[in-house]
Amino acid sequence: MAASHAAGLTLCAVAPRPPWGCAVVPVTEHVEWTEAAHEALAGRVAAATGEAPGTAGARVLAAAECLRSAGLAPDTPLTVLPAQRDAWTVLAAGDGPRIATLVTSLRDAAGPVVVAVLTEGRS
Repeated sequence: MAASHAAGLTLCAVAPRPPWGCAVVPVTEHVEWTEAAHEALAGRVAAATGEAPGTAGARVLAAAECLRSAGLAPDTPLTVLPAQRDAWTVLAAGDGPRIATLVTSLRDAAGPVVVAVLTEGRS
């Protein structure tokens, strides 16, 4: 089982077999990057979605947290897959795990959050 807690929400993920992971990340206007690759990926997410840098950055931070909670390196290279569903952005680690991310609002949260779930190689 993987779990993440932020903005008053606890998200848990379970699956029949690993890898699996999850994350909840509040959206902020500015992200302090520790990984240059994450900053570059956030730029690609923003270009693909038309989102503000802080929103795209929260998606990338959530994806990195999903990788970490699944026992994978948080700096695993990711690509942005073409959008298939409104509001969802899926990131892929090669032919491996997929990380589905959703920006949403929570009733008592101060602002939007990104909810992300990592599963085995399909979305």
